[in-house]
Amino acid sequence: MIYIACALYQEALPWIEQYQLKKRAELTKFQIFEGTAKTAAQETLTVRLVITGTGPLAAAAACTYLCTLFEPEEGSIFINFGICAKIDGEGEIGETFIVHKVTGGSSGRQYYPDMFYTAPVREAALISFDHIYRGEPLSQKADTHGTLLADMEAEGLFYSAGRFLALDRMVFIKVISDISGEEVSDRTVRQLCRQSCGQLFSWIEEIAMQAAHDDAQMMPSVPGKESASLFDELCEHMKASRSMRETLKRHLYYYELCGGSAEAFLKAHRQAPCRSKNEGKAVMEKLLECLKQ
Repeated sequence: MIYIACALYQEALPWIEQYQLKKRAELTKFQIFEGTAKTAAQETLTVRLVITGTGPLAAAAACTYLCTLFEPEEGSIFINFGICAKIDGEGEIGETFIVHKVTGGSSGRQYYPDMFYTAPVREAALISFDHIYRGEPLSQKADTHGTLLADMEAEGLFYSAGRFLALDRMVFIKVISDISGEEVSDRTVRQLCRQSCGQLFSWIEEIAMQAAHDDAQMMPSVPGKESASLFDELCEHMKASRSMRETLKRHLYYYELCGGSAEAFLKAHRQAPCRSKNEGKAVMEKLLECLKQ
């Protein structure tokens, strides 16, 4: 399953046209479109797209709305696609980048998608502001090497999508539309996004199929009988949803691939029962941070 979030209809239009997505008129909080993708291998993937509106709060709310209505299943991926400004480094108007680091323009928080796929475009870092970037001096520490971009939605989307999907299932794709916040017409946005998407459709379908295959074949369970018991106990105490369980399972899998012991980790992080789901989510965040260290 492919989940797509775009701030603007003009950004979403190439995806709507490619997969003949139909608007779900009965869903009125945000515009949601739905359809299917037929891959080169003649397999069918469900595609759901939400138009979030601009800004981090709208983006987070729209993503949560979509993923709550249609909770991501195993093998799902999340795509954020849209225009951005270039702050520094290489890159011309119309060039597409995949984001390897997101920094909150106000919060200073840093987010790192786990990028296990080879993209057909170059990588860049991005600062996600709560306002249109107009070339003002940066208040947050940013990458000094490579291309640096700016948008208004990535932080909110990363924060909300991360509650439903693992870090290696989130992809942030940005198209340079301006330099430091210059005005851009709707027509230009449509043209730039159409040109960009032409090189992305088959790649997105490929990684979606790979994600589905990985989840079905690579991680059938938490390794070890005692580890599985500890895992179930921890998830029960965290009041974990299905997506939280799968996210933790996937991170434990990669932890073992890197030489760690899932059983030792779970024993060291046994948790008393949480009083609420929000408390459980806070515990989950700390566990994932520990697994990435």
